Amino acid sequence: MESRGLIATLYKYLGRDLLRTAVLAVAAFSLVMTTFAVIEPLRKQGLQATQALRLFVYLLPVMCSLTLPIAAVFSATFTYGRFSMDNELTACRAGGVSTYSLLIPAAILGLAVGGSTIYLNNELAPKLARRGEQTVKANLQGLLYQKLRTDGFIRFDAWLLHADAVDLDTGRLHGVVAVDGDA
Repeated sequence: MESRGLIATLYKYLGRDLLRTAVLAVAAFSLVMTTFAVIEPLRKQGLQATQALRLFVYLLPVMCSLTLPIAAVFSATFTYGRFSMDNELTACRAGGVSTYSLLIPAAILGLAVGGSTIYLNNELAPKLARRGEQTVKANLQGLLYQKLRTDGFIRFDAWLLHADAVDLDTGRLHGVVAVDGDA
């Protein structure tokens, strides 16, 4: 009976380390991916700060679903690597604990990550994607005007739209030229 208590304590110890490392990794990876891969390029193209913040909130769960598996692998590698480096694995094996039984907390984490990823991708992501699309569409004119100011033109399929000047205050374009590339 006493060995079951020791195994349970060992599982709690490994599970707590796995969970802590996975949560920190998900937070770090998701924040970096959301900020630098999505928000920063849109902000440079004229997305307003409040809209960027709303879009960040909508995209964070989607990015979490992408980074959860990576964070779980990172967490398992980090936790079990440290477990082995501290000779705790050797002590467990000397005490008669099966090496495969030490992987039960990682398997539970894997199942939790799989279930969370399925839920995030199939249930939450589509709803948040619609809200994010509405946020970007609300400032579509500002994004297009910013692109005209910085690049001088906008390309729509075969059409090319050029404006000599863009007045954001009045919402007017000056010296507009539209060219059909198919003609």
